[in-house]
Amino acid sequence: MVLHLAHIGTGIDKVPSFHSSLGAKIPAEKDSGNARVVVFHGEGDHFIPTEQVIAFKGKMQNADEIYEFIAYPNVKPSFTNPQADEFGKESNLPALQYN
Repeated sequence: MVLHLAHIGTGIDKVPSFHSSLGAKIPAEKDSGNARVVVFHGEGDHFIPTEQVIAFKGKMQNADEIYEFIAYPNVKPSFTNPQADEFGKESNLPALQYN
């Protein structure tokens, strides 16, 4: 949602995005928004395929958006959630992990 808000010109200046759904339809067109975007992404997040990461970066570059993409090697989804390990075990989702 925050990536969408950054690109539709809502007046938001800066947007941090954690665990982003990079495959979402983002209207990243030239002059569509002016928010600076920082994406924090775990490279071990198998819910977000590499193709989505590449496509997202391409959209951002084509739209001349100011963004930073910070990828953490071998980091799985939910890396900012201290309860992720426990939730992953309870839900049989071993891909979730706090880092």
